[in-house]
Amino acid sequence: MMLRFGRLEPEAELARQTLDELAATCASHFSPSDCVGAKALTIANTLAGVGQLRGNDGDYYNAENSFLDTVLSTRRGIPISLSCIYLLVGRRLEVPFEGIGLPGHFIVAYLGDPEQPLYFDPFGKGRRLTKLDCVQLVEQNGQRFVEEHLKPVTERYIFLRLLANLYQIYEKSGDLRRADVILRYGRIFST
Repeated sequence: MMLRFGRLEPEAELARQTLDELAATCASHFSPSDCVGAKALTIANTLAGVGQLRGNDGDYYNAENSFLDTVLSTRRGIPISLSCIYLLVGRRLEVPFEGIGLPGHFIVAYLGDPEQPLYFDPFGKGRRLTKLDCVQLVEQNGQRFVEEHLKPVTERYIFLRLLANLYQIYEKSGDLRRADVILRYGRIFST
């Protein structure tokens, strides 16, 4: 996840504090007997409920939807930025969410039980997804589903996908200076 251009330490510290607060709120909803899967469900419900994290349908292609400080302050973002918040909160609470890079959509999963993976759509208010829901998301984006789509992606992949989103936004809006900067970052991190 990234902070917007030119941001320095105060915004990064505020983002850390907000993530810590979200994690504490989620933890306050845990029961002592909760297994990790139950904690994953609680995190998804709490981030969408009390945390009010949801997709920014009204202004989806705004570059601010990709920046952690903005997403944490507005509680609105795109699938990948919201998923990053789930990943970061989960990490703080020792709930190992994984990023799942579906074509055209990004979700998170808790894969602790291979027989019963838990998929969540942070953009859709943390809605729990079935495998069939995931297949439908892929097909709605004009792709043919393959099992590979449900495999976890790396942090590097997430960062490069964020950069690709930003590049497209800046290019379409005519902000070629920022598009060029993003393109150069992408080249550095893809090698």
